[in-house]
Amino acid sequence: MAMIGNAEEQFYQILKDHIAKGVVADNLEIGFNGNVDFYELCKMYADVGLNAPKWKSKDGLHIEASFQFEDMDRVVDTTVAFIKQYEITNTDSLFEIIRVMHPYAVEWNDNRPRSTTTLKDDSNRYTPRVGNYTVFSQLPEDLFNEIKEAVISGKKNW
Repeated sequence: MAMIGNAEEQFYQILKDHIAKGVVADNLEIGFNGNVDFYELCKMYADVGLNAPKWKSKDGLHIEASFQFEDMDRVVDTTVAFIKQYEITNTDSLFEIIRVMHPYAVEWNDNRPRSTTTLKDDSNRYTPRVGNYTVFSQLPEDLFNEIKEAVISGKKNW
């Protein structure tokens, strides 16, 4: 295995592995390997989650976030430009690859919190701890679908 020198190289190695394993299909023919534009696009999706202010829910088991309209607008506009630039007609495949890959598009030296585990407070030390693990660079499915719909329809509904 070749030495990986930065986050972008790691991103493309993971993408190559996912394509080889059949996790995602590379049927867009835009040359993902080394396509800086695709890495930057996925990085913007990860930034939406990383930039959002976060806090614990009242039950202490979930993390709530306030996603920024500016970040979401930037992602929609950049995705539309990417689709036009590469003349992509199979947007479902593009969004599937973005959905799988965007959590990996984070620079190694990024100091923003990337994940957390929330545990339910339980005074009984003999019961198992219940909690949730949250990855901030991975967008919630409903938000990802809202962004996808905004790209496809051309209407930002936030």
